[in-house]
Amino acid sequence: MASPSSGYGDRAPDRQGSGPACDGRLAVTVAMGESGRSRVVVVGEIDLEEAPALRVALDSALDAATGLDLDLTRVSFCDCSCLRVLMEVHYAALASGRTVAVTEASGCVWRLLDLTGTGELLAAAGSGPLTGAGDQEGGV
Repeated sequence: MASPSSGYGDRAPDRQGSGPACDGRLAVTVAMGESGRSRVVVVGEIDLEEAPALRVALDSALDAATGLDLDLTRVSFCDCSCLRVLMEVHYAALASGRTVAVTEASGCVWRLLDLTGTGELLAAAGSGPLTGAGDQEGGV
């Protein structure tokens, strides 16, 4: 899924390597866009151990922005704890008049969103349903 052209300045923030973190640790990079929305790039695995760190990073990014666009293409594993964080941040954003959208994601993230029926809630405006996107590797 292609990212929307919304003027993020540096379109390729430091992603700490060319692939997911080898040791599974989470890395989060935030770049403020011209529109006041932040582009958040997440690298690594999101499981019960890493979910709290993701929540802190997303809350911090949301506090400083009008909304978040999430690039999850370098997430190599995600489970229900990842979904919990995404939904909590989504609802926190809505409560304050902002939005959180998954603009790009790996196959395991798309699969999680598809299986749980939450893809439409987290889809970027105009991107359509998030079903059948990407490969099906990774876990739920």
